[in-house]
Amino acid sequence: MSYTLIIVESPAKCNKIESYLGEGYKCAASFGHIRELADGLNAIDIQNNFQPTFKECEDKKPQIAKLRKLIDSAKEVILASDDDREGEAIAWHLCQVFGLPVSKTKRIVFHEITETALKNAVANPTTINMNIVNAQISRQVLDVLVGYKLSPVLWKYVSRNSKKGLSAGRCQTPALRLVYENQKEIDASPGKKVYTTTGYFTAHTLPFTLNYNHTNEIEMSTFLEASVNFDHSYSCSPLRTTIKQPPTPFTTSTLQQAANNELRISPKETMKICQTLYESGYITYMRTDSTTLSEDFIGKTNTYIEKTYGREYIFVKEEKEKKSTKKKTTKKELKKDTGPDPDHCAHEAIRPTDITMTNIKEEELSPKEIKMYALIHRNTLESCMAPATYKGFTAIISAPAIPLAVGEGRHGAILPRQQTQQMELPPEYRYSIEQPIFQGWKIVAGVEDNSKEYNYLQVQALAKSSQVQALAKSSQVQALLNTKNSITYKKITSKVSMKDLKSHLSEAKLVQLMEQNGIGRPSTFSSLVDKIQERGYVKVDTVKGKTLKCIDFELEGDELSELEVDRDFGNEKNKLVIQPTGILILEFLLQHFDPLFMYDYTKHMEDSLDLIAKGDKQWYELCRECLEQINILTNELKVDKKEQKSKDDADADKNKINITNKISIKVDEHHTYIIGKHGPVLKCTMEGRADGSVITFKPVREDIDMEKLKKGGYTVEELVVENKLTGHYLGLYDKKEVYLKNGKFGYYVEYGDVKKAVRIGLKTPTEVTIDDVADVLFDSSSEKVFHRVIDENTSIRNGKFGDYIFYKTKTMKKPQFIKLAGFKEDYKTCDVSSLIKWTLLKKV
Repeated sequence: MSYTLIIVESPAKCNKIESYLGEGYKCAASFGHIRELADGLNAIDIQNNFQPTFKECEDKKPQIAKLRKLIDSAKEVILASDDDREGEAIAWHLCQVFGLPVSKTKRIVFHEITETALKNAVANPTTINMNIVNAQISRQVLDVLVGYKLSPVLWKYVSRNSKKGLSAGRCQTPALRLVYENQKEIDASPGKKVYTTTGYFTAHTLPFTLNYNHTNEIEMSTFLEASVNFDHSYSCSPLRTTIKQPPTPFTTSTLQQAANNELRISPKETMKICQTLYESGYITYMRTDSTTLSEDFIGKTNTYIEKTYGREYIFVKEEKEKKSTKKKTTKKELKKDTGPDPDHCAHEAIRPTDITMTNIKEEELSPKEIKMYALIHRNTLESCMAPATYKGFTAIISAPAIPLAVGEGRHGAILPRQQTQQMELPPEYRYSIEQPIFQGWKIVAGVEDNSKEYNYLQVQALAKSSQVQALAKSSQVQALLNTKNSITYKKITSKVSMKDLKSHLSEAKLVQLMEQNGIGRPSTFSSLVDKIQERGYVKVDTVKGKTLKCIDFELEGDELSELEVDRDFGNEKNKLVIQPTGILILEFLLQHFDPLFMYDYTKHMEDSLDLIAKGDKQWYELCRECLEQINILTNELKVDKKEQKSKDDADADKNKINITNKISIKVDEHHTYIIGKHGPVLKCTMEGRADGSVITFKPVREDIDMEKLKKGGYTVEELVVENKLTGHYLGLYDKKEVYLKNGKFGYYVEYGDVKKAVRIGLKTPTEVTIDDVADVLFDSSSEKVFHRVIDENTSIRNGKFGDYIFYKTKTMKKPQFIKLAGFKEDYKTCDVSSLIKWTLLKKV
């Protein structure tokens, strides 16, 4: 039986597509890309306008064979890969592999897997857009040029053997730069200690916040002492009306940010979850930068809104245009066609396929998928609803103005001068409150009921308004007008807080910054965030802040009390923290290849790819521009290297970064900080055997301040991380590193191949110094309970009849005692391998 074959990317779509289109249609999947560049940089013919050579993906060959059979039996083939650059390129590759005519083979696109969308797509086919294909090919070539040209430079000057694969990337490196520059801002802005003062004046104990931050204890205590006899007066701002516009429908970027902030789901996992929701027919395509919704969907949503909430909750375009104050979020702009973006022009925002489907069955999806759908559904529904209108005001209570001058702090500390004169305006306590006049889109999530507090404050506010005075006929309002304006505090608290404390980036914030700076596209945001973590440049981690001793104040009645507390500032969870490897890599790239990784240059590349997709630029011209820039910078690096070598020779004894061979930071005469096979390590070069130096590598702490390291601010002991393998570094003996370790038989010291048992008494391992074990190191002839530790099961001990080898594994019930008689070497100082051989020969 003949059939029409529809080829999609994901097999999860096939059953639904076949069920919607009915008999006469078969659906098969390519499982993504079926071809790739043949051999990295060698696959690009630079002299022939950068023409690439592709090969079939090895792991896709079985699927290619299945597709070939299906194509041979089909009466017609329709390509239905995703509607983005990668999808367009996949359709083109399918034509190339199976000999399908590019100009005649039907190409369909749909953004939701519904019967209506699929039948409409089949009824309105197009053909492959070669401009978009060329834009994708150009992107691939650019990525290869940057990656394959610059990554070897990193291997040469940083580390070739890193298991995580050091690399530079056209968009990856600018993304890393965002994290790096944020860290620089954190280092430059440690924050400033200030006092946050809160007054409680009302029966409802509403927190009125002082609009001024005092900066030291003298100022703070003086202010509070003055508050005791100060006549606090109540006033208020005029009543104001605020219109809150509905949210914008989700794009890929804004969904990733919302999912990370609200659901604590990473961008990568968000895309994976949305892929499942899309393939299951619940939402539209999830890779889009469009904020538009189709007129058909808006019509159905309006019907749902009217039925559920009422007609007045439906968004009216004219009302939004008239009242909106933020141009970039007006519905008018969101709904109108902003021009032909060939990559996304037919896309909608991410939305449910059916707005009436408020809940999905738990057995069909995971809890995270259900939460993600609920987030998308709520956002979409809210975006189609009328603005919310609020009324509100700010209640104001006066406060004393205190001159700010040099003063003496606790324990005689002199506090710095903040200001020599009084503030221009006296400080005041404020409490802002608002209440909905019309809930609009806010009704979906619900509005908090604060009517009791609002009405309480409003009575005093209205009592002073001309409107109430004109209507002052009731005895209650008239009584309020005759009431004095004074108000008495119940309690005032002043607590130390930190001002201008910069935070680390979350994954959501990084996505937002990438979008703002034109780094990547919706389809690449999550992979870029993931890539810099995969390379070990950045880590999602808990940030330990700093603990400071603080003096808080509390004024109740005329009694002022002080409370000394330890308070943590700057603690953060699940934030992106740049690692030492990331810092060294980025600083090297910015020093030598900065023009390639400037945000403007990256944005220029993305804009150029858009021009190629529109047919306004030849794809290979952009590749040529990029290669020329790379070659110029690479040649400059070679010149810099020669100049650097002479400088390094002159500054050999200084703590500085050396790039003559590999990037390294000198710690002392024998130790250098480098990037090793598994990441940062300490390279230890010691004079050892007669044939030359002995080089060892020690693991280092992760929380290293790289600026402090460059300035020589760390000792070896501070850098080396302690574990069962390295032990506690004690220092040097006989030009060898000495480590205190804890083995099966207790503590021992190890230097070179020598191991000797020691007693550390009541001290902890970190408290032991090399002086504590000096007698063991210097007196090798003195008899000890243990002479040497050979391995975890074997040691040399001193017994009643002399020294012997003690051998016992975990599975042995009794130990074995091996005589040393006949051993020809000095068993106290010989190479441990000789003792191991002797033990193997003698043990039962």
